[in-house]
Amino acid sequence: MDPASALLLLHPTPQHIDQQSTWLRGAFLPVILPTDGLPTQDRITWLLADNSAPAYLRVEAALAAERSDEAFRLVITLGQPVTGSLALSLSTWAAQELERLRLPAALGPVLILEPGSAGPLRKEAAQVLAEVSNLLPLPWPRWAGPLVVVGPDAEINPIPGRTRLLRPAAPVLKVADADRGRLAIAIAQLALDLTAPPRQGWPAWLRQGLGELARQRTLNLGPSPRRMREARLQAGAGAISRVFTADAVEAPLAAALCLPLIHHAYRQRFAVLLDLLRNDIAAEKALRLAYGWSIDELVTAR
Repeated sequence: MDPASALLLLHPTPQHIDQQSTWLRGAFLPVILPTDGLPTQDRITWLLADNSAPAYLRVEAALAAERSDEAFRLVITLGQPVTGSLALSLSTWAAQELERLRLPAALGPVLILEPGSAGPLRKEAAQVLAEVSNLLPLPWPRWAGPLVVVGPDAEINPIPGRTRLLRPAAPVLKVADADRGRLAIAIAQLALDLTAPPRQGWPAWLRQGLGELARQRTLNLGPSPRRMREARLQAGAGAISRVFTADAVEAPLAAALCLPLIHHAYRQRFAVLLDLLRNDIAAEKALRLAYGWSIDELVTAR
């Protein structure tokens, strides 16, 4: 038998692909090729088709193929921080995007688009972002590059007709004013929506509640565990059960539900709750599995 026949390819798609090597199925032995040496189009096609390939390689492949929307969807489905090689890939794209939109280079975590060098947003945005990231137990950072905040009087508007651009590289928020509380809500909900949301999006009680907690923290209004517990007790278990399935929720009550979930004593369980919700587990069951709480126990949690 010709020894070379052991390396005959049985299928033209890889069994495994990573940064160093690509394994294809041979007749008797795997055929191992250097990933960098693959034809560009084959490498891109194979990486995008392989869900087990490293995320940053798949993102690089999508960006190289000018399929940025696909790259962003891929990152958004990852419940992990945007760091390391993934952040590097997205940072390169973010810099190119800022140049394409003719936006100035960012000197910090937030790029403010407003007239003058001492506008109200410039004094607030970076601090608000820091406070929100400290409050919410999400896998930070949620994006690479700066957060672009477009002020009401900005001469440049990269998202005409829209209020935000949801993407894990240089996301954009357009604000109507310099109100710290509204900016905190927008940043909190942007970060949550970039954290592997369910197909139908995060439930209203979670988005509204975390946004309201961020608003209160940013405005030094609390949040107060005692007042939040009183709000839950006043609402009662029945009302809270209905809130979990409602499409519209009052922000104060939603915040009262969310506060125990991110309390320092329990916040390590929050990631489990998110994972259950994104897998279509009902909120009450997800609460019981992640925290071991019934609705009644959530109501009385301190």
